[in-house]
Amino acid sequence: MIHFKDPVISFLNVFHEHNHEAFVVGGCVRDALIGKESIDIDVTTSASIDDIQHLFEANIISKDGIEYQSLTIEYHNQLFQVTSYRHDSEYEHHRFPKTRRVISFQDDVWRRDFTMNGLYWNEQKGLVDLVGGIEDIHHKLIRTIQDPSLRFQEDALRLLRAFRFSAQLGFDIERNTYNACLQHKELILSLSKERVTQEVMKALNGDYIQQKYTELRSYLLDVFKLEGYYAQFDLSLVTHPLVRWLLMFKPKKHSLFDAMNHFSFTNKQKELLIMMDEHAYLTLQDDKILIKTLLKRISMDAFGALCQLHYALGNLNQERFNAIINTVQDIHLNEEAYTLAHLKIKGDVCVKKKMSYTQIASFLQSCLDLVIAHPELNTPDYLSMKCDEWIIEHQ
Repeated sequence: MIHFKDPVISFLNVFHEHNHEAFVVGGCVRDALIGKESIDIDVTTSASIDDIQHLFEANIISKDGIEYQSLTIEYHNQLFQVTSYRHDSEYEHHRFPKTRRVISFQDDVWRRDFTMNGLYWNEQKGLVDLVGGIEDIHHKLIRTIQDPSLRFQEDALRLLRAFRFSAQLGFDIERNTYNACLQHKELILSLSKERVTQEVMKALNGDYIQQKYTELRSYLLDVFKLEGYYAQFDLSLVTHPLVRWLLMFKPKKHSLFDAMNHFSFTNKQKELLIMMDEHAYLTLQDDKILIKTLLKRISMDAFGALCQLHYALGNLNQERFNAIINTVQDIHLNEEAYTLAHLKIKGDVCVKKKMSYTQIASFLQSCLDLVIAHPELNTPDYLSMKCDEWIIEHQ
């Protein structure tokens, strides 16, 4: 049904040659079944953590998960997350299990979250399905292994993972699983902002987010006690993840900060979100002077994000959106100035010409305004002449 090639086969064979059982497991097996390529490969094994370290001592690149019997190993340029068979129990804070070793993959499977992620494969046993994962993949269903209410109370991150997988794979969340998501939605608040942000941003980058965003949006707005501002938008027109986030979570009756405070964003990301929100009512036009004037205040990345926001909201049609993007590319290719750094005259030239320090900033700004309207005037000779005239006029 499925088959893995090297280096996966040779990696598993290292275990088998030393009398240990080993399987690829989880998402990589699921993806192989649906014809999707996986970057990271999860392996579970009967080998103890000490055995794993002995076998791959020179290949270990991270021991961050060693507390949970897990190591990250690079083998033949492929990353493997290798974990000893284990049983998770006595969860703390709806997230962190106290683990104990188990001796079989038949026991190991019950700690996994969803049936589609509970599939095991190696050359010796082929594809092993103890939880009905193959059937759920066939029907494109996300279903917890065993009781969903218990599984979500054990680990609240599974709540967000259900929605994330739905957006990435286009699968539906099975009815009982979805009802348990609703029942235990408050557990989301027990998660760190970092983990919430990671899962949500992965969902927003999902191939099926346009078809699946309604459930995720409604769910989190309810958790955070917010009401969404934007009623209609098309996420398929957007590639920038922060634009997608703003469309999803800009609140109607609260400030943008109230929504951002539930996530972990860098200061730069916050600045971009605030900028887009402040310019959401701006009418973008295919006009070089207007575009360069706007680029004086915001970065090229921010301008691109702002264009995507207006495109997704229907404020720009495809023709106007493409025209503006082409104009921006033309500005870039022609090296037309829109910031002080682009000017062909610098402050040190003004100093050498005996311009007072208090006048330099105003002079350079006037030069920028000039060359934005007349890019052909952005030459060292012309701006040097303008500097001489400015000094005379302001003596």
